[in-house]
Parts: sequence; C-alpha cells; structure tokens
Amino acid sequence: RVKHKDGHYIWREDNATFKYDENMQYAGANVICRDITKRIQNELITKAQYKIANLILTSKNLEELLETIQIELKSIINVNNFYVAIYDKKTDLLSAPFVSDIIDKNRKWKAEKSFTGIVIKNNQTLLINTEKEFEDYYYKGEAILLGKQAKTWLGVPLNINNEVIGAIVIQDYEKEYAYTEKEVEILQFISNQISIAIKRKKDEQQIRLLAKSIEQSPVSIVITNNEGIIEYVNSKFSEISNYSSEEIIGKNVNILKSGKQNSDVYKNLWDTISNGNQWFGELHNKKKNGEFYWESVNISPVVDENANITHYVAIKEDITERKNIYEELIHSKKQIEESE
Repeated sequence: RVKHKDGHYIWREDNATFKYDENMQYAGANVICRDITKRIQNELITKAQYKIANLILTSKNLEELLETIQIELKSIINVNNFYVAIYDKKTDLLSAPFVSDIIDKNRKWKAEKSFTGIVIKNNQTLLINTEKEFEDYYYKGEAILLGKQAKTWLGVPLNINNEVIGAIVIQDYEKEYAYTEKEVEILQFISNQISIAIKRKKDEQQIRLLAKSIEQSPVSIVITNNEGIIEYVNSKFSEISNYSSEEIIGKNVNILKSGKQNSDVYKNLWDTISNGNQWFGELHNKKKNGEFYWESVNISPVVDENANITHYVAIKEDITERKNIYEELIHSKKQIEESE
C-alpha cells in the first residue's frame, strides 16, 4: 500500500527480476509495477460485507454495531468523520445513535435545512464535492450551515420497507472531491445493512416487549399449532391449571376438557376458528389436580402470508367464582319461587 502523489493511497504489486554481472555481482533489477488497487478494494469490500452481515446477527446493540462497522470500513474508505442519524417525523428531529467526528459531536438537531434532512426528504444519495456546491445550497435557501463546513460531504438514506428512517453520512473537512462513485456504492451497500440491523433491533425490542407483556398478563394465554397441539403457555395459565409449561407443551389442548360440556360447543368452536374467524365463549375445563373450573375464552387464528392458518391464540380468563355466584343466585331465586 503506497501513497499517491495527490495524497490518496493505492495498492501496488511489484515483480522484480535481479541482474548479475559475469562475477555474479548484483548489477541491478528490472521491476514491473502494477496497480492492483481495484482488486484489493474488491477483496476488502467482500470481507467487510461478510463481517458486517455477521455483526448484524451478533452485536448486542445498535451503537456497538455502528462502531464496529466504522472500524471495518476504515480498511476501504475514509470514515474518520462518520455518523448515522435517525429521523423522527413527528418532531422533525434527527438523533445520532453513533457519531465519530473529529469536530462535530452533536447528537441531535433539526432536520429542516440540514444536508442530512435533504437526503431524507428526497430519499436520495447526496454527494457535495466543493465549497461552491455548499454555497449554492445556502444561496438558494435550501440549507443552512450547522457547525464547521466540510470540504466534501456524502449522505445516503436509510430505508425500511420503502420508508426513510434516517441517513448514514461521511465527510472530509480538508479535501474537496474526497469521495468518488466507489465510496457512494460502498456507502449505499452499508446503508442497506444498517437499515436491516435497525429493523432487526426494533423487531427484537418489540418481541421482547410483547413476550414480557404476555408472560406478565393477568389472563391465561395459550398458543397452539393448527392441530391444537400446545406450543406456548404463559405463567398465568400454569397458575390456574396447575400444569407447568414443561408438562403441557406438546399436548393436545383437549387435555383440559372437563367432559361435562356439550360436544356441540367444541364443534362450533373448531368450525369457527378453522374458517379463519374468532370464537368467543365459555369452556368448562379441568385442572391437573382434577378440579373443575370455568373460563371465558377468546380464540383467534394466526395466518401466514398465504392466508393459511398456522396457529391459534387463546386468551382465557378464569370466571369460576363469578359463575358460582351466578349459579347460587339462580338457585336462590328458584328456592324463593318454589316457597311462594
């Protein structure tokens, strides 16, 4: 790796053939030099892409991922001044979960009339190569100077499901035309990887929140496959039924039947949900210890992208006490009517 006269670095392959005189003394060499920068860069890009794809799966959080991505990119392009900004549409604010910049350390700013905001608004890559190009934006009123002006600025939008969520930016404070189409292509690929990572982190966060909500729910939740085999129960289900999750998972949901309810109820239930509809009703069930109890049940089918039913989710509330009170009232009413 050698430094070019204009300041940028290239990779060179040298092939030397040594020459000797009749006394076998060294007399010089013929050296053939070949610029292999493109080949080396492609190899480095491929390695970086592979590493970044792995990082998406293994990184603990977004900031750690972005920091490691910057380290990987340093072998390919100049990313000394590098940040990722996330856009909040409601407030028109940009916030940076990761900033590595020798001058600007700002982590929150208005999107309006910022160059990052222009990238997001237009959903297009923006490369500014000269001070004059910057001044054109200022003159037209499309942008205002925020912090120290760079000599070269490159921003690429981040997209999730065709919605712009932010941008990835690199800038050079000392050199005009610091970036070329090569850097644009690399950053566009990286933006796609970062978008995938952000979506994955958001999905994981939502899944953790959902899982926590389900597990701590005050009602029983049971998930079965489309044949009624139990795949998940929350802690409230175990508390009510006396079955631990280890005991009940893999069993058919009919293990809970009390045997005291009309079979027409179950036929109606399965006809309803197998046709893709919700079923509401009351079921008379039996606990592990043989005790009977009543539940108010709401069962919903879960479908895949082809509208095929894959699972059923049952949300159940123990109404035994309420049911007993109601039956006692009915019984008392009958006794009063008979005595009259």
